[in-house]
Amino acid sequence: MRSSLFLPLEAAGIITMLTTICTAFSSFASGLLLHKLGTGKVVFISTLLSASALFGYSLSPSFWWLLLCTLPLGVGAGAIDTGINHFVALKYSPRQMNWLHSFWGIGAFLGPSIITLYVADSGNWRGGYQMIAAIVFVIAAIIGISISLSLWRSKNIKEENTALQNKAVQKKSGLNLIRQQDVFLSIIAFPIYIAVEMGVGVWLASYLIESRGLDKLNVGLIISLFYISIMIGRLIAGIFANNISIQKLMNMGLCLMFIGSWMLIIQQNVRIQVSKQVLYESYKY
Repeated sequence: MRSSLFLPLEAAGIITMLTTICTAFSSFASGLLLHKLGTGKVVFISTLLSASALFGYSLSPSFWWLLLCTLPLGVGAGAIDTGINHFVALKYSPRQMNWLHSFWGIGAFLGPSIITLYVADSGNWRGGYQMIAAIVFVIAAIIGISISLSLWRSKNIKEENTALQNKAVQKKSGLNLIRQQDVFLSIIAFPIYIAVEMGVGVWLASYLIESRGLDKLNVGLIISLFYISIMIGRLIAGIFANNISIQKLMNMGLCLMFIGSWMLIIQQNVRIQVSKQVLYESYKY
């Protein structure tokens, strides 16, 4: 995409930041939308926005067009996340919540895989985006049917949400809520994790191609494996979520992330040392 649109490497960072800003704005506003429209309608509209934005990506003639399509993509993504998380948190257990997020991993695995297949086969990234947009349009249609069948039971959710607000929000709101240690630490930890996840997701392809010299097919496979690993981790966490404390699960996850980070660093250091040795031997002879 970058080559065909004659864009610099840092353009990906600009698009990512705009997506994040729109997602955050949508997440903050979604509480009011969920109350007014119900979860099903919010998710349906947001899915349509995301599908339309992805199709717009496939038609993009310039960087400014990409930025324009990024606006509905970010807004839709934020509302989808908040709406579905709200629904599952209210109706189900931590196990189901982990399994919900593992299915996010399936989508994150399929996306790079589809793009990789199109790029490796014909170099046509636009066709890959059109295929993904078509899949999301089908998902939107399924959600629309589920709304007509009243499967979201939005009325019950509103009633339960109102009950929760009457019991909790009246006592703790605004700064009083943030002052709680567990809430404050969660607010700090979550953006750190997202920064790691998005940093790897956005820049790993460029790093492997530009720095390591890997071909595009292998890079696409590696990125897909990164996301499928997230899916597997969340599936495993879902199995044990009702039997192991959240703190222990988080500590295990942090340890694995730390080990993986050091493996990347060690691998890079080994390569640097080998390169220095090769240069030294060449100079000596």
